[in-house]
Amino acid sequence: MWLGGLSYGWYLWHWPLLVIAPAALGRADGTADVPLALGLSAAALGLAWLTLRLVENPVRFHRAFRRRPRRALALGVALSAGVSALSLTATAVPPTIEVGAPAPALTQALSDAPAPQDVSPNS
Repeated sequence: MWLGGLSYGWYLWHWPLLVIAPAALGRADGTADVPLALGLSAAALGLAWLTLRLVENPVRFHRAFRRRPRRALALGVALSAGVSALSLTATAVPPTIEVGAPAPALTQALSDAPAPQDVSPNS
């Protein structure tokens, strides 16, 4: 029961940690080895527990929503609409990304690569 109550929050927390943490730690390939992945998964479980205790349950069991399910539904609709509007705005107005010359290593790798027509399918 305890772990089941945390499973959705754990699911939401573990992927960002497993994807972002190795890159933030400077891992060249962006992946976590088994001990790091287990540690990050444990941290995600802790974050899921904190989220349940400090965010989900206080909102779910707040006295303003106990006998007023329409108010809780209105809050859910308003939050969903807000996130949707924010997502659509971010998609419609993407940030400007400066484009400069390719990195020297990329330029060298591209110049050393064989042309696609020179590569045989059996090589």
